[in-house]
Amino acid sequence: MEEKDIRILLVDDHDLVLQGLKRIVECSLPEIKKICTASSGREVLQLMASQHFDLFLMDIELPDMSGLDVISCIREKYPEARIVVNTMHEEVWFIKNLIHCEVDGILFKSVDAGKVVEAVRQVLGGRHLLLYVCRAGAQPDETHGRQPSR
Repeated sequence: MEEKDIRILLVDDHDLVLQGLKRIVECSLPEIKKICTASSGREVLQLMASQHFDLFLMDIELPDMSGLDVISCIREKYPEARIVVNTMHEEVWFIKNLIHCEVDGILFKSVDAGKVVEAVRQVLGGRHLLLYVCRAGAQPDETHGRQPSR
């Protein structure tokens, strides 16, 4: 990763998950200088209006708007931003929707903390991961040469 002040926005409507992710990032990723949190799509948009973020680690199910709409807003304002979706949904149709939105990574909520840290580092380092699955010995499934369009 480049030496710069990395800024991350963690997004989840469940405070326990949000605070857990924040703690993981604080303890394991000292290169991230600014960690903000949001629990709704509106909060994400408000924070984006006043700050720049390098990475968004977000749940897709938010109480006030679709996470897919939030991703579209992020892509409009910050096309170079990295987006990792943290979701409990492993359905093929759901994953295809996320891939269509050109997210940089997909983490299932069943992964352990070490995989979260590894995925964030890899995505910030420029690697484009389609998904990180939580199965014994599973490795990230890359895009097999497909580059993001941004």
